[in-house]
This record gives sequence, structure tokens and C-alpha cells, in this order.
Amino acid sequence: MHRYTHVNLSLAGVLLAFLAAPLAADVVTLRNGDRVSGSVVESNEKTLKMKTEFLGEVEIQWDAVVGVESPEKLYVTSEEGQTLVGPVKTEGEKFTVQTPSSGAVDIPIEQVAVLRNEAAEQAYQASIERLRNPKLTDFWRGYFDTGLAMTTGNSKTRSFTNSAGATRQTKRDTIKLYFTSVFAEANAGTADSATVTTANAIRGGTRYEVNVTDKMFTFGFLDLEHDKFQSLDLRNVIGGGLGYYLIRSDRATFDFFGGATFNQEFFQNDITRRSAEIVGGQELSLQVNDRTSLTERLALYPNMSNTGAYRIQFDTSLTTDIFKWLGWHLTLSDRYLSNPVPGRLTNDVLMTTGVRVVFGSEKLR
Repeated sequence: MHRYTHVNLSLAGVLLAFLAAPLAADVVTLRNGDRVSGSVVESNEKTLKMKTEFLGEVEIQWDAVVGVESPEKLYVTSEEGQTLVGPVKTEGEKFTVQTPSSGAVDIPIEQVAVLRNEAAEQAYQASIERLRNPKLTDFWRGYFDTGLAMTTGNSKTRSFTNSAGATRQTKRDTIKLYFTSVFAEANAGTADSATVTTANAIRGGTRYEVNVTDKMFTFGFLDLEHDKFQSLDLRNVIGGGLGYYLIRSDRATFDFFGGATFNQEFFQNDITRRSAEIVGGQELSLQVNDRTSLTERLALYPNMSNTGAYRIQFDTSLTTDIFKWLGWHLTLSDRYLSNPVPGRLTNDVLMTTGVRVVFGSEKLR
């Protein structure tokens, strides 16, 4: 008899635990009278996310919600930024949060900005800390472009173009890396004809910007360039200055900048030139639509050591997304040098088109 009593008590305990489980769940009541039980994860101004036993995570439109009850503590943040922590229950047009220190505290439903459970709140705080103190590996985004053109038959030509860029942007500063190369060769197609290189240029560098105010920034940069057909073995330019954002939004940025540089040029035949320069220009980044973006940069370098000489750099690129990670680009790059070495032209234009592979997705303004 004692054995049966023990079995009955055990079954009763299991039954009570089973019945009590739904009572411990968060419950959301909808306008049509339906009730959704599970665990509140988080909310925003439009939806409330819940994790349910059988449906997994579901999103409910806030407009359809008339009641929320949670025996577990939630983090309730108002539009003013105040956060209350504790079990939650709606009563009429207000949230009642049972806080451990102040007891029951009411907040109007229309003033509630965010609800989060413990895990979501910890993830949110971690993201805030990441924004305040980002690692060097955080917030990188960039691209890699490549293009190939070939002919064969009566003439043989090959042309390769590659470029890459990466940007790390935070609230405090911006790091930019950039690289472009072009190589082309041609052959008349006969057995005794020689292959001739018709283009061979490499450009690259880095730029670092620090925000002084919301509108003003300071910058420093290093540019490196090699161009066989300009007889340029290496040009390295180091400089810096100040810039001002005329436009700075999610869809467009437009800034002016100015400063000073030191330019070293090493040409063939042991020709070396060193000079101080002034730099001034503007830079534009525009999201034309959901798929198309435009970038453009113009910089003028008047030579202060050789008055009257100057350089001009112009770069622009139009990119259309095919997928989030793949696009097609058309890029134009122009380098003008007013005083080239004897026998060389003043202007070099590079136009490339091809596929663009994009990496990274974080963008912070």
C-alpha cells in the first residue's frame, strides 16, 4: 500500500510540474483574444519577438498586442532612456514592472521603447561596449575588383586589372586601405613577333581620419605609386591636414579637405625629385538607390618647391549590386603631372570594369 501511495504521489508531482510549466511562461495576449505563450526575447518599435516551444522564434506586430505578462524579469526601456528591471504585467494602458528596489513601477505603454530578456540585454550591452571600445578587427568592410580581357588570332593581347579597398569606420575614426594595378601586353600574332608590355602601373596607400567634431576631421595619409610608362619607379607621398563634412548621412557624404604633403619621386635614369606640396580637394560617396552607389574623389597638389608645377588625382567608381556580396563596377582613374620627365606625357587615364566582390557589412555613421 505504501508503494502505491508513493507512485501516486510521484505521478501527482509530475502532473503538477506539467501544469505549472505553462504558468511560468511569458504570455502575450492579442487583440483577437489569442494568447501566445513562450519567452519574450526582445522588441523594437514595430514588433515583439518571442521564442515558443513548437513554433520557434516568432515576431508579433505591436499593434496586435493588448497584453504582456512575464514572471521572469525583463528589461523595460522607456523612450527617455530609463530602464526598469523585473517581472512585467500590463494593466490597461500601462506596464507594471515589479522592481526589486522600488516595488511596482508603472510606465505608459506608448512610452515603452524596448523590451529585452536577460540574454538579449547582455548582447545589447556587449554591442554598446564594442561601439565604445572597438577592436582593430571590428567594422571592416571592403571590396575586391578584377577584370580580364584577351584576344587571340591575328593579334594576341592580354589585359589584367585588379583593385581592392577596405574601410574601418567608427564614431571616432576611419582607416582606409586602397590598391589598384593594371597590366597589359600585346603580340602581333606572327611566329617571330615579340610580346610588348603596353601598360604596367600599381597604385596604393592608406589614410587615417580622426573626428574632431561631428563636422570636422583631421587626417594623415601615405600614397605609393609605380608607373613603368611614366618612367616612374616609385612615388611616395606622405601628408595630412583638416577636413570638413558638408553632408554626412546614411545615404551620402560630401567633404572638403586641405593640408600639406612631402613628395618623393624616383624616376628611371637616376632622376630623383623631392618637394613640398599643398593638397586640397573633395570626396563624395552617394548611395544612388538600393543597388547602385557612386564614389568620387578629386585632389589638387600645387608644388611649393617648384612653383607652377602641380599634380591632379581624380578617381570615380560606379557600382551596381547583383547580390549582396557581388556587383559590377565601372571605374575611372586619372593622374595628371604637369612636369613629367622628358619624353613622357602629362596625363595617364585608367578605366576598368569588371566584377566586384564585397566583404563585411557593418557601416557606422
